[in-house]
Amino acid sequence: MAVKYLAGERLIGTAAERAALTTSSTVTSNTSWKELPSSRTIVTGSAASSLATPTFAEKDNLMFMYHIIASGATVTGLHFNTDNSSENYSTAISTNGSANSGDTTQDTLVGIHPSTSYEAWGYGFIRNKLSGKKTIQIYSMSNNATGTSGVINNTKYFGSWNPDTASERISKMTLTTSGSNLGVGTEIVVLGFDDDETATTGASASPSHTDTNFWQQIGKDDLDSGSGTLDVTISSPKKYMMVQYHCIPDGNIDVAARVGISGSVATTDSYYRKQECDNYGTFQTDGTAAPILPWGKGSGGTYDATGIGYMVNKDGSEKMWLAVGQDNGGDGAGNVGAVRENSGKFITTSGLVNIFQLFEYGQSGQLGSGTEVTVWGSD
Repeated sequence: MAVKYLAGERLIGTAAERAALTTSSTVTSNTSWKELPSSRTIVTGSAASSLATPTFAEKDNLMFMYHIIASGATVTGLHFNTDNSSENYSTAISTNGSANSGDTTQDTLVGIHPSTSYEAWGYGFIRNKLSGKKTIQIYSMSNNATGTSGVINNTKYFGSWNPDTASERISKMTLTTSGSNLGVGTEIVVLGFDDDETATTGASASPSHTDTNFWQQIGKDDLDSGSGTLDVTISSPKKYMMVQYHCIPDGNIDVAARVGISGSVATTDSYYRKQECDNYGTFQTDGTAAPILPWGKGSGGTYDATGIGYMVNKDGSEKMWLAVGQDNGGDGAGNVGAVRENSGKFITTSGLVNIFQLFEYGQSGQLGSGTEVTVWGSD
C-alpha cells in the first residue's frame, strides 16, 4: 500500500487503507479485580458442612473474600479444585500477633480462621501462576459474640498449595469445617485478572474480558482546609467495601475512623469494639469497647499517614473491619515510619453503613488541607 499524506500529515487513501493505519484498534489494559463468573457461592436453606464454588476461569491473580456465619464452634479450612487428601498444603499462622505456628503435608489449609461460634470475615490473595507451588496470604478476624462484649481475634495466615500436576491452576475453592457446620448466609466470592488481560476497540475487536471491575468508587472527599474530621457520604452502600486514605497533618495527629447508618456517624464506645497492634507486635484488646474503629497512624507527630481497610457491610450482621495504616516518620530517606494493624467492628446489625468518617483522635492537631478518603464497594 502506498501511503500518501496531505498537509499536516493527514492520510489519504481508501477506507480500508485508512482504517489499517488509524488508532481504532488501540490496546487498552483492564488488569483490575473482576468477579469471576460462577465464583460466588452462599449457604442457603440450612447449615452445611462445606461450601464449594463452581469451577471458574483460571486467572494469574486471585483475590477472595469470605464471610463465615457459624452454627456452632467450628474451625474453617480451605482447599482448591478437588485436592483435599494428598497432603499438598503447608501453613503458617499468627493469631493476635503471636509467633507463627503451622505445619506441612496437610490435606487442606486448616484453620484459615481458628475456632469460632460466631462470625468470621477475611480476604486473601493468591499468585495463581501457570506452574509450580501457589502461595496464599489471608487476613481475617472473628467477632466472638455480638455486641461490645465480643473479644475480637485476628489471624494472619500464610500457606501454599503444591499440586500433584505442576501445571494445574486454581479454578475452584471449597470452605470446609471441623466441628459445627457453616451457617446460612456464609459466603465466598472470588475475583481475578490475568497479567496481560487486555481488550481492543474497533471493528475487529476480540476482548479477553467482558466483565465489570468489582471495586466501584462509591464515595470520595477531601479537605480544602484543616479540620478535625472528614466525612464521606456513600451514595450507594455495598456489601463489601474498601477504604483508602491519605492524611496530610496540620499539627500533631493520630488517625482513627468511625462509620454510621442513615447518614449519622456513631461517636460513642457503645457502638465499637477494636483490637490493634503496632509495628507487627502482639495485638492488644482495648477494654470492652471503644469510641472508634481503629485504623491509622500518625504516632502523635506531624507525619503524613496512609491506610487501606476492608469491611463486610451486610444487613443483619455486625460490620467487621480489617485495616492497616502507617505514617512516614518524617520526610526524607533517613526517617522510618510506624505501622498499625487493626481489626474492629461496628456492632449495629440493622441496615448498611453509608457514611465513613476519618478524624484526628487524641492529639492537638487536625487533618490538613489535601487530606482525602476514597471508598470503593461492590455487592
